Amino acid sequence: MATIPPNREVGDQGHIDDHNAINAKLAELAAILPVAGPQGERGERGERGETGGVGPAGPQGIQGLQGVPGERGEQGLPGSAALSDAAPQDLGTASAGIGTLASRADHVHDMPSAADVGADAAGTASSAVSSHAAVTTSVHGISDTANLVYTGDSRLSDARTPTAHASSHGSAGSDPITVAQSQVTNLSTDLAAKADAADVPPLLIGVACSDETTDLEAGTAVVTFRVPAAMTLTGVRASVSTAPTGANLIVDINEGGTSILSTKLSIDAGEKTSTTAATPAVISDTALADDAEITVDIDQIGSTVAGAGLKVWLVGVPA
Repeated sequence: MATIPPNREVGDQGHIDDHNAINAKLAELAAILPVAGPQGERGERGERGETGGVGPAGPQGIQGLQGVPGERGEQGLPGSAALSDAAPQDLGTASAGIGTLASRADHVHDMPSAADVGADAAGTASSAVSSHAAVTTSVHGISDTANLVYTGDSRLSDARTPTAHASSHGSAGSDPITVAQSQVTNLSTDLAAKADAADVPPLLIGVACSDETTDLEAGTAVVTFRVPAAMTLTGVRASVSTAPTGANLIVDINEGGTSILSTKLSIDAGEKTSTTAATPAVISDTALADDAEITVDIDQIGSTVAGAGLKVWLVGVPA
C-alpha cells in the first residue's frame, strides 16, 4: 500500500501530523478492500467489428517493364484499280501487257476464227474423215474388204451365245489341248513344295561287303556299286553277323573316291550294329548323283575277333 512520506525539510509539526493522518486513512482503506484473486479463464472472442474506412492512397509505384511487341497484323487488301471501258482485244500473241486498268467481270472477247486456233478452214480434214469411213481397200490397206468391220456392220449387233465346247479340248475331244510341263511356270518346283515328305517312300540301298563267316580284313574298296537314281542321303548303317571284339570296327563310304562321312561309321566292340555305336556317323555329303560310284573301305577291325558278315546300308529319298 502506498504511503506519503513526511516532509523532513518542513519543520511545521502540523504538517507532519497531516501526513500521518493521511497514511492512517490509507491503511484503513487497504484493510477493507478485497484482495485480488487469481486470473480467470479467457472469455469467448467477441464478434468482429465493422470494417474501418478506406485509408488515404499510398504513393504511386515504380513503372513496370515494357511488354514484348505483339505479332504483325495481316496485310490489308490492295486498293481497287480503275475499271476499263475499252472493248476486249482479239486473240493474238501472248503478252504480259502494260495496262493499268482492270477488266469488267462481264467483258466478252470476239469468237476466234478457225485460223486463230489452227483449224482446217478449207475442210480438208472433214473430207479425209469421210474417205476413211468408206469401206475401201485404198484407205485401209486390206486386200479383202469383207474382213473389215466398220460402223453399221451387222456382226456388231449380233448377240450370239458361244457354243459350249470345253469337252472338245479334252484328251478325248475333237480338238485336244496338250500342255507340256515346261510351258507351266514353276510347275515342278510348286509340286515339289506341296509334296509331303512322309508320303515319299524311302530309297534303301544295302550291300554285302564280305561273306558270313570269313574274318574281316582292313582294306580299301572292299565292295563297289553304283547308285540307281539321284538321292538325298538321310542315314547310313552297318551290321555284322559276328561282332568284333578287342576294338571297334570302323567303315568309310566314298562317292567317286571321296568320303561322304565327316565322322566314320563304326560298330562298337561286342556289338553287331552301328545303331548302338557310342559315336554315331556324321554325313558330310548328302547329295548322291544318279549312277555315282560308291566304294566301301574297312579302316579298322576287331583286335581280338575281327568280325564277319559285314553289310552296309544307304538310307535316303529320291532327289
